[in-house]
Amino acid sequence: MKIIDGKKIAQELKEEIKKEVEKLDFKPVLAVILANDSEESAIYVRNKINAGEYVGIDVQVYKFEETNQEEEIVACLNKLNKDNKVCGIIIQSPVLPKFKEEYLTSLIDPQKDVDGFGITSLGLLASNKESYLSATPQGIIKLLEHENIDVKGKRVVIVGRSKIVGRPL
Repeated sequence: MKIIDGKKIAQELKEEIKKEVEKLDFKPVLAVILANDSEESAIYVRNKINAGEYVGIDVQVYKFEETNQEEEIVACLNKLNKDNKVCGIIIQSPVLPKFKEEYLTSLIDPQKDVDGFGITSLGLLASNKESYLSATPQGIIKLLEHENIDVKGKRVVIVGRSKIVGRPL
């Protein structure tokens, strides 16, 4: 059995990303739509902000609450899709029950759908075409690649078909 030090590998990857971002002639922007009141989501978003700051990416959070209307999120997404400074858009899951997460995710420009949850991204993935891959499966693949673990031809069990982990893997 081999134990993989994910934290160490993540730090190495952050250092590589930081160097790549420093080469750019602009500061990339990641827009995060936060439409829930979950403490867990708040922690995830804080972690994204901290990681972004470390590597030189500006993480902008757009908070929507129960008092907001879905049309406000739609307008925000349309604005972010058109904003050339915004390189990626994420809708922090889950959203409040009053909002339709799948619909909102489908509105993200596929070139900015860095979570890979939009219908276009999922369709490309299902067709074995290049697309963004959601973070958890991408992390798993990066860990396997880093450790030179080839799963080609091996039996692998993936439990569940969630759009976050199961289907993309």
